[in-house]
Amino acid sequence: MTFFQLATLFICLVAAGGWVNARTLKLPHGVAMLFVGAGGALALAVLRQFAPGLAGAQALRAAVAGIDFPQAVLGYLLVPALGWQSLFYVGLIPAVLTLPMRFFLPESPRWLISKGRLADAETVVRRLEKDVEASGKILAAPSPIPLQPIATQEARAGWRELFSPMYRERTLMLWALWFTAYVVNNGLVTWLPTLYTKIFNIPLQTALGFGFATNIFGVFTSIVCALYIDRVGRRRWYIAAFFLATAPLLCLFVLGANSATEVLLLATLTYGIVQTVAFSLYLYTAELYPTRIRALGNSIGGAWQRVAAGIGPNVVAGLLGAYGLRSVFVYFGVLALIGGALTWSYATETKGRTLEELSP
Repeated sequence: MTFFQLATLFICLVAAGGWVNARTLKLPHGVAMLFVGAGGALALAVLRQFAPGLAGAQALRAAVAGIDFPQAVLGYLLVPALGWQSLFYVGLIPAVLTLPMRFFLPESPRWLISKGRLADAETVVRRLEKDVEASGKILAAPSPIPLQPIATQEARAGWRELFSPMYRERTLMLWALWFTAYVVNNGLVTWLPTLYTKIFNIPLQTALGFGFATNIFGVFTSIVCALYIDRVGRRRWYIAAFFLATAPLLCLFVLGANSATEVLLLATLTYGIVQTVAFSLYLYTAELYPTRIRALGNSIGGAWQRVAAGIGPNVVAGLLGAYGLRSVFVYFGVLALIGGALTWSYATETKGRTLEELSP
């Protein structure tokens, strides 16, 4: 069974497992989401394994359609009428639709080359070239890429390579970015409906509508990111996003977050800005690892996302009870500043560089 067959099968099993957990096992959500996170990370790894050389903007635009927007629509429409359990039934639909993918996805040429299957890799590349030529485009002549010495050594596939001299700093930096970005965004989207209903006494339907508006803005900022991040560069974009995200949070602290409208506008602005980092981290992570450990690096990054999803809301609950609403926005603001500082100090720029050059 190939990597893609295993990936599609595992993604389907993750979705089915989520439904079974909701219906029968009743495991804590944090435990269940670790498995869901692994499946999601593997799905993105499939994309980057197969076509890691695609322009980032094209890959990002393809990813935008699945980011929070369907969740927001379904939550707004289904939860008040059918309850939150209905979302698990709907979640099975895309899982079933992925089953035919295993019969149509070719293997990654880079992975085939790493296994010595040069003829198979050539077949896949020729198929891609024919598809491009059929669309009317003219392909440039292939040019050799000089490899760094590490690329000619025996591949040291495995988790230890994540901490090798070449990748140790990247690994720790990426984990920190996953954690800070998703603590902020998951904390906001998890707690905002509760804040609206419990503190500002907003009806549930209205609170879900506010959440829908927040997610819509996140989709808009993700599209803007997809269109321009290749021109700006990952590092510069992330630095600007983290630091800009602190401004609305500072305003909420200074103003006191005295109304639901105030929280909606400023928290939504922060969410939309940080969302550009959160959703593109899958692709940035893939760019910083070679083929032999790309899926592993992406999967562990996705696991840190789920750690953030478990820790962030619980910290918010503690701060809210002990120090009040304003302390929550200070907490998010400090994390955004940490993310920006770490990006400034340690992030690698990938703009204009090939994968072989970035990650030998």
